[in-house]
Amino acid sequence: PADIVREMEQLMDQGIREFYFADPNFIGPGRAGRERTLELLGLLRPLGITFGMETRANDLDSELMAELVRAGLTSLLIGIESGSPDILSRLNKSARANDGALAIRICREHGIEPEIGFLMFVPEASLTDLRANLAFLQENQLLGRLARTANLLCHRQIVLAGTSGYARFAEQNRLKKKGIFGFQGEVALANPRIEWLAELTIFACHTILRKMADRKSQIYWQMAISPVFRTANDYLVRLFHHLLEQAAGKVSLESIESVRERIAREIGRIIGN
Repeated sequence: PADIVREMEQLMDQGIREFYFADPNFIGPGRAGRERTLELLGLLRPLGITFGMETRANDLDSELMAELVRAGLTSLLIGIESGSPDILSRLNKSARANDGALAIRICREHGIEPEIGFLMFVPEASLTDLRANLAFLQENQLLGRLARTANLLCHRQIVLAGTSGYARFAEQNRLKKKGIFGFQGEVALANPRIEWLAELTIFACHTILRKMADRKSQIYWQMAISPVFRTANDYLVRLFHHLLEQAAGKVSLESIESVRERIAREIGRIIGN
């Protein structure tokens, strides 16, 4: 911890007062991780800086959260990954969905609105898993802000070269390599009806996110929040519900191309461009 603070003080000499710890598990596991974190926070507190960080849900508790805020914490990403117990088990996560809900509540009790690391679509997901994911997001009031909603509803798991999953899915011919070197791969979902749902949800969410990056758009991310943001947000949530129920039905699914065209028209009507 002392070495970290020395580096930060060098940056502070250059006028920097805001920091972000690029560590996916800032607190770290067990008692040792907690003690190291508390030691670091004791050194950070006198500096008068603000910082953001990332951690796992089951490493947070109210006492530690209070110390984080006292030391200058202003933003936090919690890796929750799923609201489905089955998915959490398949991902070899030690945390449970209840741990995620508790961590969110602890953050809010201390004045921090957390961002969430979440995988809506994983290779072997079932419709039951997706319903559990959606219920978790809604029960924990995570689908009320457009940028966050568009991200949470559309994330699908990727696998990285060198991992057992990458090799296994490549052997099953389910791996679509991404990028120039194919270092990461997108996996075809086991259930084709869920693949249909995923492709359409991702299309809708990415369309919204691109509009949020457009300075001329009514939902440009730096604009003051207007009723259009709420309308677009509610549309994405309703669309996911609708597509999920269609995927769960017995009838043949409409072609992806025709549904995409309809989604594009509907989004165009909502945001006016």
